[in-house]
Amino acid sequence: GMLAVVTDLGFMEPDETGELVLTALHPGATADQARENTGWELKVADSLRTTLPPGAEELRILREDLDPQGIYLKGSAG
Repeated sequence: GMLAVVTDLGFMEPDETGELVLTALHPGATADQARENTGWELKVADSLRTTLPPGAEELRILREDLDPQGIYLKGSAG
């Protein structure tokens, strides 16, 4: 089954019933933003983690290998 859903605000992971729960936020994002941008009443984990920003090599892979035209990364090509 599904392990996680990654969005531009954070991570959602299924609980024991299969319902997605917000378990981590990207730096600068808030649980309220995630709730406002979800089409259902989003559960938030009691222990909400913060993700680490991508490193230089991860950014290179994203920009050069996965999205060289900047379609998904909104013009960040090159």
